Amino acid sequence: RSSYFSGGGAVYGRVKRPASEADQCRPQSAYGHHQLHCEQMVAGARIAHVILRLTNVVGITSNRHQLVPALVAQVLRQHVEVHRNSRRDLVDGQDVGRIVSELLTQTSDSVTVNVASGHPVSAHSIVEEISDILDVQPTKVLLAQGENQALSNELMKGILGYDPFPEREGYRVVLRRYVPMLAKELPRGMGESSNQARAEVDRS
Repeated sequence: RSSYFSGGGAVYGRVKRPASEADQCRPQSAYGHHQLHCEQMVAGARIAHVILRLTNVVGITSNRHQLVPALVAQVLRQHVEVHRNSRRDLVDGQDVGRIVSELLTQTSDSVTVNVASGHPVSAHSIVEEISDILDVQPTKVLLAQGENQALSNELMKGILGYDPFPEREGYRVVLRRYVPMLAKELPRGMGESSNQARAEVDRS
């Protein structure tokens, strides 16, 4: 069987939230259209497959384009631009690995599944938590932009037979696990981090 990791928020685009696998995808970005095209290629191959639509996966990474590393860099620079209307669902990369393994084991037919905690949180709350962890109080510029990228995880829970993300504030645990390590890895002089964080928020 084949598996493909797709970008949940970008693929759905502007649909009713929380977005479910049954919703018609309306991607609004080139990134979203690319992800959807890749999904269609996997489905068109006519082999058993699992397409996994992921929310914001957090872990140790050198990819400074991702949301949390970019926000950590901004906080360290003591200047953060926050999209007032943005909400993001943060999940631990270790949890995702375990869940994907279980989904592959417990499904035999081809299926598309959202992998999400189901507890999206505001971008402002994410920045506040990062600031508290690093003991830095940056200047915050609130922008009247952003979208709620909530994904339904009912299908995932039905396949697994349980809820792997029962805690509504599990994002705090995720951030406290990874933010200190990311802060050590990221250069403080990442001048382009504001644009990178904005791009990730828009496309994720």
